[in-house]
Amino acid sequence: MKKFALNEVNGHRSCTLVNLGKITLQTGRVLHFDPKTQRFIKDDEANSYVSQPMRAPWKI
Repeated sequence: MKKFALNEVNGHRSCTLVNLGKITLQTGRVLHFDPKTQRFIKDDEANSYVSQPMRAPWKI
């Protein structure tokens, strides 16, 4: 069966692009992102925006 165009992989990629833009605006500088690790390269501040704490009662 062929996957629907709007599947979880494409959704994740779309959200990642939006979040990368948001984090770039927040830091105000050029960032380098490793798509395999889903982390910014040598940038602890930018990486701190990647995993924000969730509000109760939500958790992973």
